[in-house]
Amino acid sequence: MKGKKMALYVQCKDIEGEATDSNHQKWIICDSASLPVFRSIPSGAVDQQRTKGETSLGDITLVRQLDKSSPKLMEACALGKFNKEVKIEFTTTTGGKTDTYLKWKLENVVVTGYSCPGN
Repeated sequence: MKGKKMALYVQCKDIEGEATDSNHQKWIICDSASLPVFRSIPSGAVDQQRTKGETSLGDITLVRQLDKSSPKLMEACALGKFNKEVKIEFTTTTGGKTDTYLKWKLENVVVTGYSCPGN
């Protein structure tokens, strides 16, 4: 990805971030995100039977720097607050032009964990 700058932004109602990108003003800036997808395979399954398992999604994990949204995210986790809608956008910037290449729109979101590691 030489010459490209990647960024990840999250928008949660009532939680203001520090992004200054023109398309993501006041969104939360993140360094990375992961969304695990699992498929269970029935015991003893062979060949085509292996595709009949159930698919499930794990929790989305966001990695980010400490900023002004951090206390609100921690509070949302501690109190079990639901957010009606959360948007996550993955962007890349080349030659001063920013493009969004992946968008996740989530509904009825709850923060299930919060960790604040220190160095």
